[in-house]
Amino acid sequence: MKYVLIALFGFVYLIGIFTVKVLDKVLPENLRQSRSHYPVLILMWIFTPILLVMFIGYKLRSTINN
Repeated sequence: MKYVLIALFGFVYLIGIFTVKVLDKVLPENLRQSRSHYPVLILMWIFTPILLVMFIGYKLRSTINN
């Protein structure tokens, strides 16, 4: 069970990395050259998977309860 949770955690953060890379390509060049670009990418990498898991958990819980 422990290894399944670790693998799931790793997979979710890989989704976060993919999301950050895709969103980074869409940003205009002047925003990519900004000093705050990398801290924002790090925050996105941390919070995107957390929000994704929370959203999926909410949908599953609402589906099960109804």
